[in-house]
Amino acid sequence: MTSTIMSSPFSQVKNLALITFKGGVRTKVFITLIVLSALCFMVIIPAFASFSMRQIREVATSLSISLISLILLVLTVFLGIQLLYRDIENRVSYFTLSQPLSRDVYVLGKFAGLLMILALSTAILLAFSSITLLISDRLYQADLPINWENYILSVVMEFIKTLLIACLLYTSDAAD
Repeated sequence: MTSTIMSSPFSQVKNLALITFKGGVRTKVFITLIVLSALCFMVIIPAFASFSMRQIREVATSLSISLISLILLVLTVFLGIQLLYRDIENRVSYFTLSQPLSRDVYVLGKFAGLLMILALSTAILLAFSSITLLISDRLYQADLPINWENYILSVVMEFIKTLLIACLLYTSDAAD
């Protein structure tokens, strides 16, 4: 008689999160927003920052953080909805939930996958914005250097804010 070895809920969440991450990174929404954000960071932000007389770096920094916040918010809403909706539409969730997998593990796995996508997006957006700030700093010298610790901290806080929005999104979807 063979016994089936049940995997732990943590490994189930991890596996489902990795599958969700791979599927989410391949979506058109993710790729389009990353490409558009690269264009915005490289073209629009330096152009708008140059309209400022003496605070070019400050304007570029504010616009960069605002753009990061906007793109993370759009990614959270669209990908959060699309990841669950696509599974329901393709009836993948019915097959997944028919396995020895609880609904809590399923929702946590999807949420963890979304968090991994958002973390990757934040890192990519931070790289784009840092390049933009370095370019604007080289073009228009300022008296004080860029305080990178504060800038990175503000991007991390934007990521945490986005995580809270994702929590609200997933708890409202899970309650339905």
